[in-house]
Amino acid sequence: RPSSDTTSPQAVSSQMSSFVARTTRGDAHEIKVGNKVWEELFSTTASQADSEAPKEELMKQILSKRFEVDIERIHLFIEPQKKLLAAASDETKEEESTNVHVTVDIDRPIQKLQQNDMYKIVYGSAFLASGGGGTLKVGLSFANKIKGTSTLISPKILKDKGCVCPIEIGSPMDIESGHNSDKYECSAPVNASKFAIKYWKEIAEEKERMEIGGFYAGEIGAINTIVPFYVAQELGLPVVDADASGRSMPYIWLTLTVTNGIKCTPAIISQQSSESDDTGFPIYWTPLNDDATNDAHMLNDNVTSVLQNVKGFGGMAMWPIHKPAEEAFWGVVNTRTIDLAVSLGNVFLNVAPEDRLVAAARIMKTRRISTYLLFSGLLKSVETKHSPLSMGQVDVTKLRFLNPQTKEEFATYGLNENLLAYNLTKKQYHVMGPDLASFLDWNYSPLDTTTMVDYVENGKIFHVVGIEAWPNLRTPKMIAAFLSNIKQLIEAINELYKDDLPAIDEYVRIEKWNSNSIL
Repeated sequence: RPSSDTTSPQAVSSQMSSFVARTTRGDAHEIKVGNKVWEELFSTTASQADSEAPKEELMKQILSKRFEVDIERIHLFIEPQKKLLAAASDETKEEESTNVHVTVDIDRPIQKLQQNDMYKIVYGSAFLASGGGGTLKVGLSFANKIKGTSTLISPKILKDKGCVCPIEIGSPMDIESGHNSDKYECSAPVNASKFAIKYWKEIAEEKERMEIGGFYAGEIGAINTIVPFYVAQELGLPVVDADASGRSMPYIWLTLTVTNGIKCTPAIISQQSSESDDTGFPIYWTPLNDDATNDAHMLNDNVTSVLQNVKGFGGMAMWPIHKPAEEAFWGVVNTRTIDLAVSLGNVFLNVAPEDRLVAAARIMKTRRISTYLLFSGLLKSVETKHSPLSMGQVDVTKLRFLNPQTKEEFATYGLNENLLAYNLTKKQYHVMGPDLASFLDWNYSPLDTTTMVDYVENGKIFHVVGIEAWPNLRTPKMIAAFLSNIKQLIEAINELYKDDLPAIDEYVRIEKWNSNSIL
């Protein structure tokens, strides 16, 4: 296997040449093709460097045979040579002109994952979480407890059984305080899911009953993407490669599921187990309203009341799905995001720090998503202030950065999850939800908003990375839901922080505000 990340033709014989294709999991494969096919795939001179990328369909046919998978399961990012030439010195431009970087994403409907993959999921999902989704510390505590082999399946193959979504719910600080390394620290979502299995088998109306065949994620983030794996291990079921949100979400009604009419209820909440109780005292709610959004608001109010009377957090099982193999589910939620988190996590755990951002950007490009380096600077402050009553019982977060060379200041704002990124010096927006603004530390490793508190004024350079939202987060319904919340957020920011942010009347895509995509 050639070790270089980029590929130049290599003479295999007088009739054959080869190139290297690197999978999103980091494996490099030498691909041998006939010289005529190679010429059809690749430009060979510097003057051709600005031509279109190699023919993607032909490349897919070749790789489909090489990896022994159907062609529709092959997704590619072929980095144009002009990108490689732009980064090359004058002395190496001629050599680099024959180089092409091929990244291959293989859609596998059933995967067997090991414990090291659990750590990758935590870090990869933190990158996709826009600062929210829970703390790395708690996510890693779940990963530490997942032993042996876990099975990850496509929702399309779960034809005769249903699935539910287990999550941990509560403030990040309350959740973290409840994870104190005892044997019950991860038990709350298991208790809720265990009761969900019983509810759907024995308690629900007979015509509504179903067998639970797996668990899917409520959001993408360090905690709630790994929770289904721990629950699945404890209850002997697979994880369904789908998530209800496509990113971390501040509210259960601001999700792909609810916005597209999938009710949260019936839903169960449970506490952690203890020496005297192994059930977590589950409470369940049947549907609270015929409208999915109203149902979510009412459930949120009920859950908030429960949490105020326990430890401030609990485990839930919600968003029950009777037929996950149908498009009414997999066509609405995000699929293969957990697989993506594994690939991204592999980058953050195994690639050299200076190469991580480009490696992650290449993987994202196989999903047709662009990433942007928005700002690099010192972390000057992390502030949290309680919102005005008009926004409900939420905390508005602000992280402020300073570039020590240019003296520019930059800030992110959100409800723990970042929903806005703004250059305070130039007075211009760079990101608004549903697009993402995620944090990387000085080693280009993902961090969450809560963990960032530990690094204020530590003298290191942090990075704010912008990521395009998934297409299903950019539908008119989702945009309307985000825009309504962002308008309220801007009013709260200006009241709490006096930053005089301009009003936003319509959604502006990240690619319109930023022209400097990483690839």
